[in-house]
Amino acid sequence: MGTILHTGDFRFHTSMIENYPELYPVSKRNPQLYDCSIHLDEIILDNTFCDPIFTFPSRVIQTTELSINSEKLGKGSSRRYKYY
Repeated sequence: MGTILHTGDFRFHTSMIENYPELYPVSKRNPQLYDCSIHLDEIILDNTFCDPIFTFPSRVIQTTELSINSEKLGKGSSRRYKYY
């Protein structure tokens, strides 16, 4: 079977190289960001909304909106939220 990565809904950003050492080991990183990930035998990409008819706000706008709405919903709650 090998090593499989299933992304779910996914948008790559170069900050992921720093934030996910399981996928991008420090020992393999280089300035060109070439061949710096672990070996994957299979990648399953969820591209449900890849059709150009769909347009979505940028990650920054989505994260800001989610943060604002989470704060409103979580007032008085001790729960903390983490966004990726």
